Amino acid sequence: MFMQLPHWLYPMLGLMALGALVVLGLVLWRGDLCPGQRARITSQSFSIWMITALSLFLAVEAQASFWLIGIGAVAVIGGMVLAAIQSRMEGKRSIASHWLWLPALPLALYGAGLLLSQSLLLGLSQLLLLGCAFAHLILLRARHRLQAFNLLLPLGGLLGAVVGLLGLGMLTLLQHDVALLDTLVPWVLTYALVMVAGLIIWFTPLLGRRDSAPAVLSVALALLLVAQCAAGNLFHLI
Repeated sequence: MFMQLPHWLYPMLGLMALGALVVLGLVLWRGDLCPGQRARITSQSFSIWMITALSLFLAVEAQASFWLIGIGAVAVIGGMVLAAIQSRMEGKRSIASHWLWLPALPLALYGAGLLLSQSLLLGLSQLLLLGCAFAHLILLRARHRLQAFNLLLPLGGLLGAVVGLLGLGMLTLLQHDVALLDTLVPWVLTYALVMVAGLIIWFTPLLGRRDSAPAVLSVALALLLVAQCAAGNLFHLI
């Protein structure tokens, strides 16, 4: 099973990075941000390119298509260059938001390739669920003040979880091999239980009307990644 980990991890990490970049792009483009918030969020976006680089290393290990690795590498290089420029800016200055299009376009192509390399429903679930969770973590680390996103991002993640659960549920129910069903059911239950646990942790501050913290989001994101690994194994078995 562990030999398959690179095959499960590189698509989900790449789609997580793409989803987070889409959210941060919308925040920087449309959000009512002070210069300090804008600079902090732009600086924290470096995490996206680190995750994309990790996805690329795993893609090489999994022997993914050369064109997919190449376009992902272009995105990482572009993102790292912007991150380096941002790190050299003093005070509350930040690079212009439209410069994010330079690495965003190849990352979008990389994400499209990842969607085509696996089940579309699983890919969309990872894009929404993991992307919203990762973006929320980045915003919390950047000490954002956009309270609406503390509600919208968990709801977007919940939508992604529902898409994934429905997709896996339908695929499991369509199987007629009793022996295969006996193998699939424990993995479906593991996926669902870990997913629900991660969502509960994510929603707990919201339901308690408290501000969330990066540590809470980190635990929730770790559980959601474990759940997606179980989902990857399910699709491999099917």
